Amino acid sequence: MQRISRKTFRLLHVIFFLLAFLTACASPNEEFIQGEWFFDNQERRANPSAYHIPFEDWEEFTFDGGRYQYYACCNHNINDSGRYYVSKSDGNVVVLNLVCEVGNCITDGYQIEIAIDKENETIRFFHTT
Repeated sequence: MQRISRKTFRLLHVIFFLLAFLTACASPNEEFIQGEWFFDNQERRANPSAYHIPFEDWEEFTFDGGRYQYYACCNHNINDSGRYYVSKSDGNVVVLNLVCEVGNCITDGYQIEIAIDKENETIRFFHTT
């Protein structure tokens, strides 16, 4: 059996801890959106041309450490869940790539942009693809 040198062993430890640290870090924007968000879509009903997809009467998103759940009623009655990945987090905007795994998925994957208002503790989201 071949032994690992101390230098190699230390290097492996450093790499392991860096990977663990970098994958565990969430941006402040990602941390802010964690939890359940309910939208009654009054703004979408008032200005439907500003959005890329038909609006629902209400929508609910739940974000939980890389997982999401999405419910929408009543035009499409959507209920899906899966993983999300942060593709951009800058200023008060975070862009998520959603990968649906369970439910009546809209597409194989789609992207949403979330505008964050920390002062009022609200978010607005837009389907970008």
